[in-house]
Amino acid sequence: MALRRKKVPGDPAWKIEIRERLKPVDFTIVRPKDPTWVQQWHPRWVLNSSRRLAEMYSRCGYVPVTTDEVETPHALGDRTTSHVIHGDLILCKMPKDRYEQMRATDELFQKSLLTDQWEDIQEQAENLGIKVSQSLKQGAARPPVGLGSEDDEDEVPI
Repeated sequence: MALRRKKVPGDPAWKIEIRERLKPVDFTIVRPKDPTWVQQWHPRWVLNSSRRLAEMYSRCGYVPVTTDEVETPHALGDRTTSHVIHGDLILCKMPKDRYEQMRATDELFQKSLLTDQWEDIQEQAENLGIKVSQSLKQGAARPPVGLGSEDDEDEVPI
């Protein structure tokens, strides 16, 4: 027969206080000083090297953020340029319109790649004399029928 467990008192207040102080901190928190800043800019932490900054500026249009624009409770500002820096990262910004345009372009490119691949798969299957199910292209909720012969007697699951 098992003995009853003894009541264990809760942690003392000093232990709870230490535990609260030692909680992990997110060093990438950014609080804009102007509330409309978030609607105008898209922030991103970038590796603080001249090569990477030049690439991000020329390819994407990111520029460094100054300490006058945002408040970062855990990141430091560079004393010479007043850029927001944390370790080897620097906070950069890009116009929100340009960011959304780049995202839409990327999504369109990905969709076109999938469409091109689908047409290649369909063409190869037709050359082999295999019927391709349309549910593969549409990604239907039901499981795809897969590749099958012309009379659909022997279906091959993918």
